[in-house]
Amino acid sequence: MSPRNFARVFTKEMKTTPAKFVERLRVEAARRRLEESHNSMEMIADECGFGNVNSMRNVFQRTLKIAPGQYRRHFRHVKPRAKISSNSRREKIILLIIPAFLLRGSVIGENRSVATALWCPSP
Repeated sequence: MSPRNFARVFTKEMKTTPAKFVERLRVEAARRRLEESHNSMEMIADECGFGNVNSMRNVFQRTLKIAPGQYRRHFRHVKPRAKISSNSRREKIILLIIPAFLLRGSVIGENRSVATALWCPSP
């Protein structure tokens, strides 16, 4: 399947582009880490595939209209979620099948593997 065809089918089925889908998952993973851990912003940005804190901040500002530091101060006391929803499981499985050639250069970067860039372990 060509990258263009994959993107077309993915967008039709998921109602979002592959890049936006990955970005949303990264933001969700970073939100969880900000709420549940005391790791540095640099570590969270790197673990969740943003590359650096500035990228994470820009995506947070655009998506959530709040900076990561402000988000952490406001929501740090929230208890961790006990159960992963079926949608989250489905999204994690879908991440495993996104071809690396589709994401290379635009979302992840030339030297990062899909698994490393997309997986953000729970704290």
